[in-house]
Amino acid sequence: MKNRVAFSKLASVCLLALATSPAVLAQSFSASNTTAVINTTGHVSTLTLNTNGVAIGGAQVVLNYNDTHLTAVSATSSDPNLTCNVAVAGRVSCGAFSPIAAVTTVTISFNVAGTEVVTPGSALVFDADPVTGSTYFDPGFDGITTALTNGSVTIITAPPDVTLSYAPAAGSTITFPTGVALTPQNASITVTGGGTVGSGTVTGCGITGPGAAAFGTPPADITVAAGATGTLPLTCTLPNTGGAATATLTCTETDSDTPAPGAPRTWNLSCPQGTPVPGPGYTSAPAPGSTLNCDGTPGGATTTSFTVSNNGNPGAGSDLTFTCTAAGAGFSIVSGGTSAGLAIGASQSVVVGCTPSAEGAPPATGTVSCTTNAGVTPTYNLSSTGVIVPPPVARPAIVPATSYWSQALLVLLLAGLGMAFVGFRRS
Repeated sequence: MKNRVAFSKLASVCLLALATSPAVLAQSFSASNTTAVINTTGHVSTLTLNTNGVAIGGAQVVLNYNDTHLTAVSATSSDPNLTCNVAVAGRVSCGAFSPIAAVTTVTISFNVAGTEVVTPGSALVFDADPVTGSTYFDPGFDGITTALTNGSVTIITAPPDVTLSYAPAAGSTITFPTGVALTPQNASITVTGGGTVGSGTVTGCGITGPGAAAFGTPPADITVAAGATGTLPLTCTLPNTGGAATATLTCTETDSDTPAPGAPRTWNLSCPQGTPVPGPGYTSAPAPGSTLNCDGTPGGATTTSFTVSNNGNPGAGSDLTFTCTAAGAGFSIVSGGTSAGLAIGASQSVVVGCTPSAEGAPPATGTVSCTTNAGVTPTYNLSSTGVIVPPPVARPAIVPATSYWSQALLVLLLAGLGMAFVGFRRS
């Protein structure tokens, strides 16, 4: 009762603001549609509040139900700032005087009476009064017109027997169609409700795994009645390189043979690599980021180089264009620094001129940067150190020993030595 009085006062203050505030129907309150069995307790219905990203200062929820069919025992909010009350028969009231989560869930526990209420069931109706009914408030506590979607509880005499089945079956691999790389492809899972009574749900779907980024938003929650079908839509963007992207889809199934909290159902997802999109690619040896050394005589001139190749995909527009420039004192592009169109598989050498630093000085440093039409801007580091080369050692003069005159002199020398030796012996 205190909550109702507080909100009535608040509504009176905001009446003028409500009359002039714009209708923003992106914000919403919605009630679930569920099936219950007569004379049961603890049947759960849910209310979902969605701000759709708009700043909220507070909220007011008034849900009316038929108290001859149902009795609300409790109502619990997922956001502690939103408090709920079931003291008034036939009504659930919730309110918050402060911001609440972007998506807030109110779980209502009903006791079900002994009266069968067939589809569309016993109605759960939001009070739409602009002052005392259900609405969001902005941070200044002006009312925000809020879209209201009512729900129901279908009350039956027999327990639900719906069971869900899937095509493709849970546990199988879903392979998306191929096509041109970087384009989206679609697939889906058909959910069939078997049996004759009640409905099943597929909720909380998520996509995980190494290639999860290639797949779109996971399927939204669906409810499938007995004898009906539903669809879990899937999408992926075909990779341009690296092979197929793979991931795992996991959802929670809740039906007659997997009661709450339900059971996981998984599928393997495979998004094949598409037909490569024609376009240039840039690669080099050594690779971008490498340091190119060109040491030499201090103050002299030397060169270094790197080789650019086009490793793109063939087709119209796949020629590689690039322009390389050198920065730093003593460095310049000597040749090969530009290309108006390097074909797929072709290469071109870029020669860089260097002036080594003075003897004993730190290396001269610089960079080479290239602009390309391949979506990359490669850069290389330059280093040039002055290196002193010592002069060559002089070789001694060598008299050739194989000429005619050298041989004649040798014979005469030996003859003279022989005659001297004989003379010495005689004396």
